[in-house]
Amino acid sequence: MDNIFPKDYIPEENEIFSHESMTQHDTNVLCHRISSRNMKMRQAESNLNPEMQVIDVRSIDAQPSFTKSLVLCQHLSGLGDKQIVGKQGIVSDVAQWSRVRNGQHFFPQDKLNTFMNLCGNEVPLIWLARSRGYHLVPSETEITRRLRIEREKANALEYENLMLKKLLMSKAK
Repeated sequence: MDNIFPKDYIPEENEIFSHESMTQHDTNVLCHRISSRNMKMRQAESNLNPEMQVIDVRSIDAQPSFTKSLVLCQHLSGLGDKQIVGKQGIVSDVAQWSRVRNGQHFFPQDKLNTFMNLCGNEVPLIWLARSRGYHLVPSETEITRRLRIEREKANALEYENLMLKKLLMSKAK
């Protein structure tokens, strides 16, 4: 069954449609696409990193190795070894984590983001970037993200109010 919307069409949040030109199928397709877009937006929001604690870079620069930056990361978090290991942790047991901290075992690189999120700081990432001569700039902090979302909501409400005013003015004439 054909519908009035192109296959890849996703409506803008405040787009207005004439209901006379839409069939039930068109309405269902449109609702599904809006629902999918909203779900993707929520997933993107949840993938953002949690707010990280601010660390003085001098303490990071003082670390002689990546391994020592991992140790500093854990130390600054206040977490004990048992809180770092296990099914949801970085390695399977405390003995293995001890070997990582002492440089006798490699840190599982695929767990770096999990480790930093768990510890609430990004010491290893900052150490790695600075050791290569780079300075990191976060793309969006949690507070900035919340502010952006609130602005988008306010703009959407403002647009909706404007459309309702126009509709009422045209009905009054």
